[in-house]
Amino acid sequence: MKKKLLLITLVCSLVASVCLYSSVYGEERDELRALVLYETGTTGYQDALQNWKQSLIANLTVTSAPFSELERVPLSTYRLVYVDPTLLQDPDRARIADQLKTFVQHGGFLFVEDAVHEAFAPDFLGAKEFRALSAPPHSLDFPQVRQNLRGLQSVVKDYRELLDALPDASLSCTGAGPSVAKNQCGTGLVPSTAETLASAQDLSLFTVNRVGEGAVFFANALLPTRANGSGFLAAGNYLLQNEFAAYAALEYTGFVVKKVLGTYGRPAMAMQTPIQRTSDVKNGTMDRLLDLAIQHDEIPSFSLARTMESVNLAEYRMDPPIDSPAFPERDKLKRTLQNMQNAGLDIQARLFTPPASPADTQRELSLHRRAFAAYGLPWKHIGANQQTPLPPDPTQILSLEVQSGIAWNSGIRPERQTAWNVPFFWTKGDETLPLLVFNPISNPDPSLARHDLPLSLRLPSNLSDAEKTVLSADRFRRGHDYNFMTEEQMFRTFRTVLGSRVELVPDTSSDARVYTLTVTPPADSKGLGDDLKVLGVHVLLGERYANEGVSTDADIYTRRGNSIYFGVWQKAAFTIGLPKRPTDPPHLLRANLPVTVRQNGLRVTVEVKSKGLQQLKFWAPSGLQVETPGWSVRHDGAEAWVLTRYGGPTDLQITYK
Repeated sequence: MKKKLLLITLVCSLVASVCLYSSVYGEERDELRALVLYETGTTGYQDALQNWKQSLIANLTVTSAPFSELERVPLSTYRLVYVDPTLLQDPDRARIADQLKTFVQHGGFLFVEDAVHEAFAPDFLGAKEFRALSAPPHSLDFPQVRQNLRGLQSVVKDYRELLDALPDASLSCTGAGPSVAKNQCGTGLVPSTAETLASAQDLSLFTVNRVGEGAVFFANALLPTRANGSGFLAAGNYLLQNEFAAYAALEYTGFVVKKVLGTYGRPAMAMQTPIQRTSDVKNGTMDRLLDLAIQHDEIPSFSLARTMESVNLAEYRMDPPIDSPAFPERDKLKRTLQNMQNAGLDIQARLFTPPASPADTQRELSLHRRAFAAYGLPWKHIGANQQTPLPPDPTQILSLEVQSGIAWNSGIRPERQTAWNVPFFWTKGDETLPLLVFNPISNPDPSLARHDLPLSLRLPSNLSDAEKTVLSADRFRRGHDYNFMTEEQMFRTFRTVLGSRVELVPDTSSDARVYTLTVTPPADSKGLGDDLKVLGVHVLLGERYANEGVSTDADIYTRRGNSIYFGVWQKAAFTIGLPKRPTDPPHLLRANLPVTVRQNGLRVTVEVKSKGLQQLKFWAPSGLQVETPGWSVRHDGAEAWVLTRYGGPTDLQITYK
């Protein structure tokens, strides 16, 4: 009887939240609306705006408004608000702070970073008082927190540990010196009612304080940081802001749905090597690296420079361009590139960007395009990475790359060593360029998997070093169930994931907690083709459903802890309820490329839609029979099977035992 009453209570709670959303928006959609507030005439808020514009929280939408317009903003229709520190410049800040306090009391969630905390009364933030840190917070304490706060705490914890590992990551309380993190140490609070996520020097640095029906989050100056450093710092800001949105969803609806930067709910990984020396061609570097990767069920990606550096850099001598009749390895390069294309690899551009003028950049891009044409290499929707570092603000150069037909850049900071990276569309003010940017890393850190982050590894051209990278990548993929693919395939996947709009439609016709996910593809989906099918999500249950489970009707899904990851092609549904760990039938756990799954009883046909490395992982506790030749089969653990093939689109037929 108690269980029935609890179930009725939970259902009523969920239905109430659905009704609130429906009454606000006039349709049965669960929408997490966010607002970024800023001072007129300033631009510092734009990073925070873009972090939510390009968010992975499936049903999040964001708008921005100046503080002067707040009186006309219907705050009750928003669930999240980010306050830019320029609030301190507003002469009406006391009234604005009161409005935001009311917003929180009525169920809103407010993000307050260190630089703006003075605009609010300490007790609103759950503090007895604030104190400045006396020294950089080198050692942070992380108390055990309740389930809904673990995502936020994990970002801070992993960020702090990785920051220590960066070679130039000294912290400074003055902001002076050549450090990566040039933020001041900021303040901490002595908590009264606030829940502490991280502390140092007897002060709480990251906290959440419940106020009425909502909550306010305080973040020390450690993160988000406004330092102009590596992609790692920007990724830290992005993750913290989005985990705050996830926390709000967990508190309000009891679960959160996140898009995953990979295929069918599992993150993507790739590895890249630039071909920029004549010796790379002469020694058969591409063929050797391809053979090495295939030995470990992987696939490399290559970018090709137009003018290759001479074997003697001190004398600044350059070899002839690759499309010059004088280029000594022209015939061998042509054969090698044909081999790569036969293996399903698309060659990208390794760009030399002259620092002189836009006209020089345009000329170099035109020459590179002509060189590719000489070898029969396509340029449409091509990807690129930088042979030379770009200036601190590379917007003009990247705009020229877009105009030349380049769709993505996998290395705008070739000199940076980064631990985290998040792919994003490059922005210029409020304008978003149709250019995806993502930087490679040297080593895969386990924290990437904790946050479902994709990665592209730098693959050395030296065979001995390359083997270490390949083995490391294989261990990471197997340990965390990542999907390996080429960079070209990875960026097409990113474009689908970041550009697709996912809506949550609750089934209000019954007492069951059933949600249908409907997908609107990217506005600019030209050339994506079957890659539009690869969108996947992660459904995480919060404290409200700690004793329940989640199931889905999707063809491809996998469970990890209290979460489920599954593919969403146009439409899929999930159900929250008992039992906590449902008994699943045999099914496809992950696929690294676009597929269509058809099942008739125990017999399954998988149509693989793309070329190159094709890898499928099945959960089949009683085993399976592979009926299509040409696939290697590896038993992965007690109940899973990994099937791998290289080649063009094909059909695979299996039968579950």
